[in-house]
Amino acid sequence: AVEAAHRLSRPLDSNSMLHDLAGRLVAGLKAANVAFSYTNAADRTCVTAAQHMAQGRIPLMPDNPETAFDQYPVLERVIIEGQPFFATFYDDYLPPSEREYLLQHMLLAELIVPVSLRGETIGLLEVYWDRIGTLSAETVTLCTAIAEQVAMALGNARLYADASRRADLDALTGLFNHSALLARVDRAVSEASSFSVVLLDVD
Repeated sequence: AVEAAHRLSRPLDSNSMLHDLAGRLVAGLKAANVAFSYTNAADRTCVTAAQHMAQGRIPLMPDNPETAFDQYPVLERVIIEGQPFFATFYDDYLPPSEREYLLQHMLLAELIVPVSLRGETIGLLEVYWDRIGTLSAETVTLCTAIAEQVAMALGNARLYADASRRADLDALTGLFNHSALLARVDRAVSEASSFSVVLLDVD
């Protein structure tokens, strides 16, 4: 997994490599699910960049990027403190929101590691297990080292996502621009979805 992490700085498609690394971590750590997310502390968002699950497991359902910090305060705590958080379902210090999350996904242990670039936490490495006893100090150390290696890849992914979002918005109003509208109309037509268009001249 460390070797795969070192290769992250080379390919253009960082998300593809993150998927590969997540798969290696699932196998190497005997984990149920592994996910990489990129975060923005300024606007308090958290977006999944890649995830992998063990055979027979279902993917972790993505949360609303705008409310993830409110739903799961541990995420914000890891970002602010820059320290890993690890717990099992039965630990007294596990916050209720995390316990509910583990219960919902039939998991028993979690490790959340900050991914930092130039002193700023820009992402998270999340590892989940469906059994007790697999979380050790060595696992925390390994995942922390891997998080350091993937920082550049997540930084690139976040920059790309921000650039893509800005490309769809009008700089003055912050609303979707003409090309973004056409792309959504094309998508709706190709998917045979119902949609409506309202034309309003405000000038």
